[in-house]
Amino acid sequence: MSWGLGSVAPDNMSAGSSYASAVVMASRASASLLIVGLGGCTDVGEHLRRAATQRECDVRFMSSNDAHASSRWLRSLTRRFYHDFPLRSRAFNQAVCSHLESARPRWLLTTGSSPVLRETIAEARRLGVTTINYSTDDPWNPRHATPWLLSAIREYDVVATPRAGTIAEFHSLGVRRVIHVPFAYCPDAHCPDEHCIESITGGDVFFAGGCDSDRLPYFREVINAGLRPILCGAYWDRHGDMRRFHHGFASPSEMAALHAQTPISICLVRRANRDEHVMRTYEAAAMGACLAMEDTPAHRRLFGADGERVLYFSDPDSLVNACKRLLADPGLRQRLRVAAREAVVRGRNTYADRLDQMLAAASG
Repeated sequence: MSWGLGSVAPDNMSAGSSYASAVVMASRASASLLIVGLGGCTDVGEHLRRAATQRECDVRFMSSNDAHASSRWLRSLTRRFYHDFPLRSRAFNQAVCSHLESARPRWLLTTGSSPVLRETIAEARRLGVTTINYSTDDPWNPRHATPWLLSAIREYDVVATPRAGTIAEFHSLGVRRVIHVPFAYCPDAHCPDEHCIESITGGDVFFAGGCDSDRLPYFREVINAGLRPILCGAYWDRHGDMRRFHHGFASPSEMAALHAQTPISICLVRRANRDEHVMRTYEAAAMGACLAMEDTPAHRRLFGADGERVLYFSDPDSLVNACKRLLADPGLRQRLRVAAREAVVRGRNTYADRLDQMLAAASG
């Protein structure tokens, strides 16, 4: 099967109101949407489900976790030896197909490295369901690159990617249409909250995210400079010099409180994903954080020049310098909190806006 290459749609900042109009028109026609995502309050799939409900679209959600082994040991085994192939994929994909056959939704939207297999996507298209994947993880990242995933991605009608640099690769893979859809924030989940976190006090900087190897030098330099980090996310406790600064995982409300209480919030991209921005880019700003932001073109487009809405850094030394400057100037911190939040919430940067964009592209 060979497909022609579709054109790239404009990004969300130039899209106008046609996205919202498309969804409203679809919902009035009793169209429906099936979302397959991880679920949970911090997952993009859940944010999109909320957005669909907000847009009064008939939506059903199926959790991708149901396709994978519940045992952490088995999941680790399949990741290592079987390209993370979902062990319960047959039953899960049968359930997806059953819903598609009975409900005949207008759209099937999957997120990330979805366990919806190529055959299921082909069946959806046979039934007249338009298929979309929001590629929240880079499928060429060695951690996610699997033959079954890349085979499935080829079948989608539309792939939305937050990485403009991967658009040509999706085209080369054979995807019919590729659009650039940045990450976003969920107004219900990502809003300022100064509720006190009594168990976590005294930090100078806050970071929420996994302990990737290329992130360690930044926080080692922060610690060497005498600053106290608060680290929330996976794997920090595997490193002895990080363990005492690790505080497990934080819910959205806990993160909002930490962004409010901690003088500085640090935003690092994930290099293995070839990111120019991350989910925290929008979420932390919407929560009212004072941001020391990794310097990337995407961050500059959103937040402007250094000192306008955030302070930028490009290496561990410049991160420490930015943190020291912010710690010495409470007035600057407060100004940046307000300016960064306004930059995000006054634009078309909610997950409802992103959903509008994806469904409009799929309906065109």
